[in-house]
Amino acid sequence: NHVTDSKKTLVIFDIDNTILEADDTHAKDTWFSAMVKEGIQQGLEELQAVKKILPCYYAAHKTTTVQPVEAMGPSVIQTLQQKNISVIALTSRSQPMVDYTLRQLKDLNIDFSLTAPTKEKRSFSLFEPAHFINGILFCGNNNKGAALAALLDTTNYTPEKIIYADDKEKYLTLVDQFAQSKNIEFVGIRYSALDEKVKNFVLDEESKKLLMP
Repeated sequence: NHVTDSKKTLVIFDIDNTILEADDTHAKDTWFSAMVKEGIQQGLEELQAVKKILPCYYAAHKTTTVQPVEAMGPSVIQTLQQKNISVIALTSRSQPMVDYTLRQLKDLNIDFSLTAPTKEKRSFSLFEPAHFINGILFCGNNNKGAALAALLDTTNYTPEKIIYADDKEKYLTLVDQFAQSKNIEFVGIRYSALDEKVKNFVLDEESKKLLMP
């Protein structure tokens, strides 16, 4: 309903808990977020917790299968692309996750390169390197708004409208701030399909041990 002009609208999707959910618990975004929270409670800095968790998270992604969060999700993306609307993904996954991510999306028949503003690979040095590959902006620990700004600056593409779906409010706020700074109309969609699952998730004791010195 929000898409009006295909050439001037950029539609952006988060990946984890918005498009797909991993089957392996240790590959779930929900597990990762719970582990970071647990690490902070144990006295770690956020980035220290992230670094401790990543090896297990990467290993799980190497083999995990994935499911679409909603069965119709992939077809929504395909329909937008068939209308020649610019569509990309914006994810907190980082460069080591590129191959796993492309495989997982391929399993769901999703190809973000089809109507991306550029087919070229791009890299940016922000808080840490960010990479745009196959229509997917891999942000890592960067501000998602800053990473998107860097991408659009280097592609000479300025949409008049951005529509962004993400399960985390904080990322919608960051992209909204960027859009406001450029006078771009912004529609943020807080994707809530997995809210109950996330709320009821309980971290197992074995996982907690991964955070110990």
